[in-house]
Amino acid sequence: MSTPPSQDRSEEVLAKGKETVGGASGVTQSGDGAGTGGDGSNLPTGDTTGKSGRREPGQCIPKTAVIPSLALQSENLRKRIQYMKDHALIAKFIGIWPTEKALIGWIQSHWKPKGHYDLQLGSKGFFTIIFFNIEDRNRVFEGGPYFFNSAGLYLRYWKEKFNPDKEDMMVAPVWVRLYSLPSEYWLPEILEGIGNALGHFVKTSDQTNLSRYTSYARICVYMNISKDLPEAINLSWEDDEWLQTLDYEHIPFRCRKCHKHGHLFRDCPLNSPPD
Repeated sequence: MSTPPSQDRSEEVLAKGKETVGGASGVTQSGDGAGTGGDGSNLPTGDTTGKSGRREPGQCIPKTAVIPSLALQSENLRKRIQYMKDHALIAKFIGIWPTEKALIGWIQSHWKPKGHYDLQLGSKGFFTIIFFNIEDRNRVFEGGPYFFNSAGLYLRYWKEKFNPDKEDMMVAPVWVRLYSLPSEYWLPEILEGIGNALGHFVKTSDQTNLSRYTSYARICVYMNISKDLPEAINLSWEDDEWLQTLDYEHIPFRCRKCHKHGHLFRDCPLNSPPD
């Protein structure tokens, strides 16, 4: 059987390429892609460091300044992000990193979820809980405060591109009660405006949305808990003004009454009767 012309041409080019490499640098190509130096040593293909082709001990492989780019196009990614926003929370116990087994036991005994959930352990002690039941997620987020022995729990909604190294735990979700807020102010845009005036509004509680308890409205706000928190907010409408007092349900790692670190409401010195 005669050899196809294309095959003869390929073999000719391969032979010339081998001669060129060998003649130019004293390196010949072997069938496995490795080169042989003039001293008989085997070198990786394309290694041109040094006259002998050897890389000096401790010498780094040069990096390129070109950064590859990839435009992500995935409908599944969009759906995944939305699902996590609706079902997941990010948490961390301050000062301790419980094991997966310990976390599962704590979740079962303290949160008692009605549905299934997934637990994902991250870096820096952070973990993500994905609730199959949205009611479980909402109930857990609206509850608290939570502790593992004496370690307080930092808890927030899941967010895109979460980076544990850059998470500022001094900006935390705080539930605020607005006692005796006039009924005409129980409007979504007014409650959201109050929240944004204090920090970054997150949501109103389910009870507030349903007007189930009208003695106070309840909103969740991301606030900088390292700073002093206001005791009230002044609301004005045309010629009328209303001074609305603020009651912080639980400030992460700070006393609800005096807003200081180191103790909780039940141990606050301000609760002690005067001598």
